Amino acid sequence: VSQSRYSLHYGFVDAGVGELRIMDEPVVVRGLPCYHIVATGSTTRSFDWIYKVRDRYESFVTVGGMVPLLFKRDIYEGGFTFRDAYSFDQQARRATSDGKQYVVPEQVQDVVSAFYTARSLDFSQAAMDQVFELPLFLDNETHRFIFRFKGRKVISTDAGKFRALVFMPVVMKGRHIVTGK
Repeated sequence: VSQSRYSLHYGFVDAGVGELRIMDEPVVVRGLPCYHIVATGSTTRSFDWIYKVRDRYESFVTVGGMVPLLFKRDIYEGGFTFRDAYSFDQQARRATSDGKQYVVPEQVQDVVSAFYTARSLDFSQAAMDQVFELPLFLDNETHRFIFRFKGRKVISTDAGKFRALVFMPVVMKGRHIVTGK
């Protein structure tokens, strides 16, 4: 299992943990070998009393094409629960959710596959503040997953020092675009 773990902070408080796991062995979805990617997010126990989060997202991404065929979401956020699933037909450019079909752009991603696909892009020639986009299907709508390259730095972890790329997401809030940090 390939695994990445992310700490989430609210000011100086450790508020949560996010984890991205890619299972070692591909699974077969509709006759195609796919990577099974699981993303989880949760608040820390010390933060649960403020706003408890327990989210799980799964994506099944084709080995050859790096596009999702199936997406599942199971969220618990502050007492709100929600589950859904999407099936993608990338050739026909269709996504199906709750029996309804939606037209989607070529190479459309779900929220997990977009993160995974973004990790696999070549940023060796990326310029400071360069913007990157991927088409994204979420909540039965097509969106743009937008992120801005903010440079390179060396980070220190318990496992040692690593060279890292720094990005800043551009988050849609209503109809306004807000840059996150």
